[in-house]
Amino acid sequence: VGAGVPQSAVARPGLATRMGGGRSGTAAGSSAPTIRETIRCLNREVGPAWVVRGMGPTLVRAFVINAVNFAIFESLKARVVSARALAD
Repeated sequence: VGAGVPQSAVARPGLATRMGGGRSGTAAGSSAPTIRETIRCLNREVGPAWVVRGMGPTLVRAFVINAVNFAIFESLKARVVSARALAD
């Protein structure tokens, strides 16, 4: 059970079961599928395309976020270096 789930379970009773935190499994009462069963099902229904589906937008988002983080880091680093140089 993840952080915040106990509080959420009080506010929304079915949340812990849907997130896998409950013991009853799926709504039908059977146990939740394993990772292996899920991968087999995806391969059977979608084929190998499920592995790369959505990777393009994810990579674009990651590139933008990392570029902004790098720019902010370099800007702050330059300010710290110049402030230290003035202090010396």
